[in-house]
Amino acid sequence: MEGDDLARSNLLVVLCALPDWNRAESQVDVFLSFSLRYQITEAVDDLTALQRALSVDPHRLAAVLGRLQQALQRH
Repeated sequence: MEGDDLARSNLLVVLCALPDWNRAESQVDVFLSFSLRYQITEAVDDLTALQRALSVDPHRLAAVLGRLQQALQRH
């Protein structure tokens, strides 16, 4: 990933881990507007790992993951 793209992806993961769901959902829009398929796939993988590592709200995380997965279907 390029530096800015990696930062956007990492920010999305960090916001979900905090959890700052409102900012995370806004960050999805920013992330998707700049990301390629492989970057979205990596973000999905990172968020899936986050779900295994931390106790996060599964419904809120599912909403974020759902948007990323929908974007993958369109790419």
